[in-house]
Amino acid sequence: MTLPTTNTAGLHVRYEKAGLILDALPIPWNADAVIVEANVRLPARAPREKHDFTLRTADDGPTLHAELIATQTPTRVFFRIPVPLQTCSAHVHWREHSLGQIELPILAASEFLEAIALDTPALHVVLGDRTVACQSFVTTQAKSLIASAVVRSPAPLAAAHGLAFRVDVDRSDGRPSSSTTIALTSDQLRLRQTLVAVQVPRPRTVGAYEVSWHLDARRLHAQRIRTVSKKTLMRSLRISATRFHVIRADATTQIVRTLPTIDNKLNLDGIAEVAPIFFVCSSQHGMAGLVPFTMRALVGDVVTTTGIEEKALITDGPTPIVLGVISAEALGRTKHFTLDAALTSLGNLSVLTAPIADFTAEGGFAPMDDYLWSPAAEEQLNERLGKLLDGG
Repeated sequence: MTLPTTNTAGLHVRYEKAGLILDALPIPWNADAVIVEANVRLPARAPREKHDFTLRTADDGPTLHAELIATQTPTRVFFRIPVPLQTCSAHVHWREHSLGQIELPILAASEFLEAIALDTPALHVVLGDRTVACQSFVTTQAKSLIASAVVRSPAPLAAAHGLAFRVDVDRSDGRPSSSTTIALTSDQLRLRQTLVAVQVPRPRTVGAYEVSWHLDARRLHAQRIRTVSKKTLMRSLRISATRFHVIRADATTQIVRTLPTIDNKLNLDGIAEVAPIFFVCSSQHGMAGLVPFTMRALVGDVVTTTGIEEKALITDGPTPIVLGVISAEALGRTKHFTLDAALTSLGNLSVLTAPIADFTAEGGFAPMDDYLWSPAAEEQLNERLGKLLDGG
């Protein structure tokens, strides 16, 4: 009789975990079972009974019989065995004839936990219909807090199933605030790398907190976040720069720091409309908050409101606040624009450029009573000082 044949290429190893059958190796220590498949070419009249096929993982180990035989060509024989305690070889036989052996690489719990890595962790706060990355936020404005990160693993993340995977929020003094369990989908469990996002209860009191990621006993990452009051946010607001959005009669547009002048008088030839722009930021690191703004214009001797924004999103980066477009005709009678945040005036934007200071007979500067200092004037001053220093 011709003996049944196979070789190492005819043996395949899979494992079962959390209801999934995974081909990727190594086999995690907590897999539900190891599945060894043998593809065997049997003589036509050779018996195909389960007890004819056996598997052993050691010379003195128990003999395990096949669990399933698929009668096709070649015959597919399946063994479902417990997970070995350490890496070993599986020897497959048909009766007394060896069909080959294959290695069963085992991934230990300590190896898996040590190799787990967290990339690009971030915290996002939901403010109204906006979701913003932040490190500080106004606690009374936030709807929820979202922690996200890319999780990388040396094996499919199915090995993490059954372990305590969670995000903790603790106060700065170590007192626990909340703990949220992370659940992975079946698609994520098959992957070695995936983006994980979890909504955690937002801290309800002002203060410093720590958001930390944990898998079983290992702490993967921790980052700090600060909650502040609305009053603190308002005090932190600054105008970092000002500009004008110029809309010309031919429909072309341009962003300029100052409006064109001739002999220190506005030159609005060819200009149809102008929109003042205030760039506002918070001095609080990583801030995200909603701020009400009002822009007013001094036209002649009358103060008029040009625009209102109830909930503008402000961060620690410059945010352009544009509230209203002024016609060239009205601009000719306008002295300056003022931006208010709630009841606080943040600063002004003068329509005219900063005038040249005149010296007095005593060597001082003649006062400029009609000119209103602004961030734009500050920029011009710094630019001129820079040119003087460069020239020296």
